[in-house]
Amino acid sequence: DRLGRSVITNWSVSETLLADDIPRRSELFLGFDALAGHLTSAASASSVQKAIPLALRILEHAGFPGGMISLVFKEKPDDWIRAIDGFGGKWKTEIVKRTSRALQGNDILAHAVRQPDPVIVRDAQTDPRCNTEAAVAGGVRSFVALRLMDETHRYVLGVLQVDVGDKRRRRLNPETL
Repeated sequence: DRLGRSVITNWSVSETLLADDIPRRSELFLGFDALAGHLTSAASASSVQKAIPLALRILEHAGFPGGMISLVFKEKPDDWIRAIDGFGGKWKTEIVKRTSRALQGNDILAHAVRQPDPVIVRDAQTDPRCNTEAAVAGGVRSFVALRLMDETHRYVLGVLQVDVGDKRRRRLNPETL
């Protein structure tokens, strides 16, 4: 520090290195760094299928442990939402292949499509709106689900799920995520 003392013995350094939360300024930096590094390529992708992995790469670069994008499919007589791609942990290997839901149901994805605000899930392994078998297989605990809108904001294209770690004992506020 400025007085010549070792900062290694300072408890705040240990807390910073060992804490499970990243300081807010670091979160902001990670977010902007991720956007700067990948947003142009994701926004200029020639198809939705090419944009999805690029969008997921933004989240991965920002330091989120996992996530998934599911798209809405309008198929008569039923409308569906199906996972397309994921990253991190077992999202890609376990959750994606188990995710195809009717939009008329009470599943978390159907709920997120109908809800304009982010949907917070504290414990996917016990939440009745979630496929608990998939959550256990994928090791997923807490996540935020956000609906993805078209550029006119009239049509829901899909849902983005962002793994936020294990927040069962913490209060989650969508404005601070």
